[in-house]
Amino acid sequence: MHTRKLIQQRPNTGVEFYVPEASIINIINDNGGNFQQVTSDDGLTLTISMTFSDEVYSAMLVNDQLANDMKKRVKYCEDNSISFNVLDPA
Repeated sequence: MHTRKLIQQRPNTGVEFYVPEASIINIINDNGGNFQQVTSDDGLTLTISMTFSDEVYSAMLVNDQLANDMKKRVKYCEDNSISFNVLDPA
């Protein structure tokens, strides 16, 4: 199993976090990913978690829609001064 965490830290609560569109969340959940998001108590950090089997995880890495969403996320975070980390323990 692979649990992937996407962690965003925004400069202040006036800046919106990047949250994937419903279609992206559906792809994740339809493949057993169990998409979850948790905001820190101070409202400055958003952690998105998803867990996949090894086989599904490999397929998700080459999914065109997920790759396009990643590009959108990177640009949005850069444009809005949001630091972004991916934790992907093997």
